[in-house]
Amino acid sequence: MKWWPLTLLIAFLTGVTGTGCNKEDDELTGLEEEAAEAVAGALGGEKSTQGISGQSQDVVELTRGAAAGFSKSAGFDTTVYRQGNLTGGYVWDYTFHFSWEYGARFTVNFTYDMKGTYDTPRLSSSDSSDASWTVTGLLPADTSLVINGTYERNGSQASKIGQKRSFTSKVVIGLKDMTVGKVSKRITGGTADCTVSGSSSDGKSFSYVGSVLFHGNQKATLTLNGSTYELNLTTGNAALK
Repeated sequence: MKWWPLTLLIAFLTGVTGTGCNKEDDELTGLEEEAAEAVAGALGGEKSTQGISGQSQDVVELTRGAAAGFSKSAGFDTTVYRQGNLTGGYVWDYTFHFSWEYGARFTVNFTYDMKGTYDTPRLSSSDSSDASWTVTGLLPADTSLVINGTYERNGSQASKIGQKRSFTSKVVIGLKDMTVGKVSKRITGGTADCTVSGSSSDGKSFSYVGSVLFHGNQKATLTLNGSTYELNLTTGNAALK
């Protein structure tokens, strides 16, 4: 048996393991935070990124027949244009196509797609999305709507944080019993699974699986790739805990 000097063996093993770790770290550096911002934009941003929190308000208005252009007639199809510019650097310009129909007993099937752009202090994006939701809790005695279904958002983003890279992303979200108050029109509870994947302008790719817990008060927690982020559902921003 050939014996290696201990110092040489340690140096060899350190070099092998160190090379592997550095490669993995290089592949992930900065991308997780950018991916979290993409998920936050898809979930929140009723006043900017026009994500799920904004469309959940539309569902409340639709089921009440209270919004201009919405009707409680059986079957509905319309196009809506939305633009905004808020103090603090939040700008958006989107076109939505909504449709819905009555489903099984006391349910509504709600679908929509949208396309446009947004700009926030942390991220700018040109993107599109589509969703297919089943909505229950329609009876007058119910205080909240309950939404289950899928949401997908694809876009090209430019990050204003970290290494300020440009990247493409695909976010897929599965809503599980997400509740929306009929009076507040805010998300009050529920969970979601999510996946986010894409590639950055410097040739790095990412693919993460995460979960979301909705707390109410325009807040949610995103767990992504072992890290936890606090989400602001008004602005569509993520903050690492």
